[in-house]
Amino acid sequence: SIIQYHDKEKLLERLHALIDGKRGAAVGAVLMQCKIKGYITGNPTQAQFTSEFELKGTWHAIHNYLDDNNQTALDKANRIVIFENE
Repeated sequence: SIIQYHDKEKLLERLHALIDGKRGAAVGAVLMQCKIKGYITGNPTQAQFTSEFELKGTWHAIHNYLDDNNQTALDKANRIVIFENE
C-alpha cells in the first residue's frame, strides 16, 4: 500500500531479489533507498513488511536503518541500486 512506483510488480520482484535472505542493515538500506527515490511513500511498518517479506532477525535492526538522520544509514542506502538508469 505504500508503493508508488508505476510498476508495482516490477518493484516487488526487484525488492525480493535485494532483500530475501537478508537482515538488519542490508534490508533497511534497500528500503531507505526506495524512500529516497520516491518508490515508496514512507517507512513500512513491521506488519506491511512481513505481509510481503520474511523477517530475518529483528524489526528493530531494520528500523534503525530507516532513520533519515542516521548518516551511516544514508551512506549505505546510497550504495544500493534498485533499477539501473533511474
